[in-house]
Amino acid sequence: LFMVVPVVSTTFASIHAMFGDLPQESIGWLLVDEAGQAAPQASVGAILRAKRTIMVGDPLQIPPVVGLPEKLNAEICKFFDISEAEWSAPAASSQTLADQASRFRSAFKTDSGSRDVGLPLLVHRRCQSPMFEVSNLIAYAEQMVHAVGPPETGPIEKALGKSRWIDVTGDAETKWCPAEGKIVIDMLAALAESGVNKTDIFIITPFK
Repeated sequence: LFMVVPVVSTTFASIHAMFGDLPQESIGWLLVDEAGQAAPQASVGAILRAKRTIMVGDPLQIPPVVGLPEKLNAEICKFFDISEAEWSAPAASSQTLADQASRFRSAFKTDSGSRDVGLPLLVHRRCQSPMFEVSNLIAYAEQMVHAVGPPETGPIEKALGKSRWIDVTGDAETKWCPAEGKIVIDMLAALAESGVNKTDIFIITPFK
């Protein structure tokens, strides 16, 4: 039996529904994706029933979501005499515990000391510059390997220039900033004027 579990959204009820009747080692391989966002208790039921488990995640990205009030969570850890930072979300995750249990480890230097991890995936194939250099510097101690091929200048880059950050200074009374909106409209107009019309365009914002 091979199982992939998106434990980020898993609840105790769904854990029991999925694994309650399965005996130990009835799952051959268990893959837990985004394990850095999974509270330890969200994946333990599946791990107990798996022969082999692979945790894939990044503890420096989004931490696990905790429904309990922070003070109550701290009191529970105190009652059971366990380290809150080591065993309890959001400080701990399925990924951090897997890293601690791993026989093979690596370490990254950070501003607050060394950060131990299990088997780091250091070959990066997603981002071009400058996003790769920024993430490599702030999170991976410049140990990542950039495996993306040389960028080809496509029609979007010809119209808008190289990938970059744009510093917009503007006033806003709500979440909408007209100066930022104008920049987006100008860029869309530049694409239209250059004949770029067969592409998907996404605008990512923290607000609706």
